[in-house]
This record gives sequence, C-alpha cells and structure tokens, in this order.
Amino acid sequence: MFYTIEDFLSEGINHFISSPMNIFFATYTQIYNYSNGIVNTGKKDLQIVVQKGELKYSSATMLVFSPDIRTKIVATDMMVSEAEEAQRHLATVPKGDNLLVIVYSGLSAFSVSIKMINEIKRDNPNARIIATTCNCDLRIKKDSLNPLIEQKIIEAVVHFSECGGKNAMGEILQKFVEIFPNEKN
Repeated sequence: MFYTIEDFLSEGINHFISSPMNIFFATYTQIYNYSNGIVNTGKKDLQIVVQKGELKYSSATMLVFSPDIRTKIVATDMMVSEAEEAQRHLATVPKGDNLLVIVYSGLSAFSVSIKMINEIKRDNPNARIIATTCNCDLRIKKDSLNPLIEQKIIEAVVHFSECGGKNAMGEILQKFVEIFPNEKN
C-alpha cells in the first residue's frame, strides 16, 4: 500500500504497532533530531535504532539481518569503521519478533536500497518492511515497488515531497514514540 506522509502519520502507522516492538531506521541521508544508535524512547517495550548517513547504501556495504536479528555486515576496507559502528548499534536490538525496518529509498540510491530490502527480507522473513521515498520520479519508483508489495517483501511505501527524507523520517520516528503504549521503563 502506498501512503502519503500525511495519511501514514494519521492512520497507516497504527497498522504497524505491536508490543514489544523493535524498529530499525536505515537511511543514507539524515533523520532530523536523531543521531545514530539507540533512541531513548522512554518506553519499556519500544526499541528504536537509527543508522544514518555514515553507512552509505553502496555495493561496498550492506546490512543483512539474520533470523535472530543479529546482523552481519559486509564491507570493503574503506568502510570497515562505519560497518563496525553499525554492528555495535545493531547488536543492542533484542532478539525476537516484531521487527519493523524502515528504509529510505531515495533517488540517489534507489536500486541499491531495493537490493538491501530484498536481502533483509530474505534473511529475516518475519521482518516487516516499510520503504520511504521522495516523490522524485515516483511513477518509476512505483513500478519497482509494486512487485515488492505484491510479493509481501514490503508492506508499505510512504512517499513525501521532501528530497532526502530528513524531516519526514524524523516525523515517522517521533510518531511511533508518541503513539506506542505508554508503559514506562
């Protein structure tokens, strides 16, 4: 299903809430107001990890989730430090189900992000995946994303006018924190 950012934040997001919940945000750009690593949600059963910017979507670096939600990272020597940093962040994600992966699939690295999505789903079939993207060449992106929805590789696509998705990804993250049941740590 395709959502505008407004529709996703007002209604679509509710279909993705489960408890406990582990959310992993992956982007080659930035997420407004959030740094790499674990996000302090203040909620016992909500764990969010952000990996942004430093881990480029390229053939040199690929996140691959294993069935127990640990990760293997394949990297060239040039990106070893970024891969090690991502590994440290991802090692803190608890084992279990209820993993939601939100991947930014912008124009600059669209095909590589699709490859990453396919590998995440292959290696972790229980993961729920949402692709986010800007509206640039949206018709062409839809041609690539619709088969992934039909094959149940991704469950949704959230699109927005902002190139890079910095603010939109931040809004999505913040909305998950706001609407998640309020059991405190």
